[in-house]
Amino acid sequence: MTKVKKFLKKIPGFIKEHKLIFIICLVAIVVILVFALKPNKEAKLNGYLKTMGKDFYENFYYKQLSSNGNDASSFLSKYSSIGIKVDLDNLGRYTDKNSDMIDEFKGCDKNKTKVTFYPTDPYGKTDYKIETTLSCK
Repeated sequence: MTKVKKFLKKIPGFIKEHKLIFIICLVAIVVILVFALKPNKEAKLNGYLKTMGKDFYENFYYKQLSSNGNDASSFLSKYSSIGIKVDLDNLGRYTDKNSDMIDEFKGCDKNKTKVTFYPTDPYGKTDYKIETTLSCK
C-alpha cells in the first residue's frame, strides 16, 4: 500500500478523535469565505455614487454652466476648495437612467448621502475630484 492510501485511511479516525477542533476549523473556513466573497455593500454604493456623480457633473452641471454664456472656469474656481455638493435625492431626479442604482440605496438618507465635486485647474468638463458621503443604516 502506498503512503497516500495509508494517510487517507487514517483521516476518518483523526476526524473522530478531534471532532470539536475539526468542526471549529470548518466553521471558521466557511465564515472567512462568506465574508471574503460577499461584495462589500459600502464599496458598491460608493461606486454607484461616483458613477451617477460623474454623469451629473459632466453631462448636466458643466453643460448648464457653459451654455449660459458665462465663463464656467471663473465660477468653478470659487468652489475648488469648498466643493459643490449634490445629494442623492437630486442625483435621482436628474435622469431616469439612474433609477436602478437609486433603488440600491434603501435605508440611506437621501439628503445626507451625497457626492462632492472639487473642480480643479483648468476647470474643464472632466477637471474635478469627486468624494462620496454615505449615510446609511
